[in-house]
Amino acid sequence: MGLVAPAVRADTSSQTLVADATSAPDEATAKQIAAAYGHDVVVSSEESPTIEIVAQADGLLRLTETTEPVRAQVDGQWAAVDTSLEEDAGMLRPAVSAVPVAFSPGGSIAPLAEIQAPSGQWVSQTWKLGALPAPTVDGTTRPTPTCCRMWTCG
Repeated sequence: MGLVAPAVRADTSSQTLVADATSAPDEATAKQIAAAYGHDVVVSSEESPTIEIVAQADGLLRLTETTEPVRAQVDGQWAAVDTSLEEDAGMLRPAVSAVPVAFSPGGSIAPLAEIQAPSGQWVSQTWKLGALPAPTVDGTTRPTPTCCRMWTCG
């Protein structure tokens, strides 16, 4: 018969167990998860379209700040900005955008373009010189129709 070692119960009274996750609601929890599981954890309460704070396994925090939005809220969750144009409600819209914006798919549909201000109101640009040709959409690119090139910069 082999030797049987006596059972030893570890003292966990001073340790708080946390579930593994890639994000946490606050800095303290993010640091705790990062240290316990050895990977980066996003501090979700500090996230914005241009800011991300990450707790690292070594106990330090890393701030990443961008000059333009790289994420946007979609149904209460952060999603990476995706400027691929999709048809929606008769307009072309980016799949995920930090600022709501839409473009005419051509023809006589007005407005030519619209953007939503922080107040919630829409600002529109109309075209009163006849029907526009339908654009050729290539992923994130909507080439300017010949009729509008006088406004193209660069």
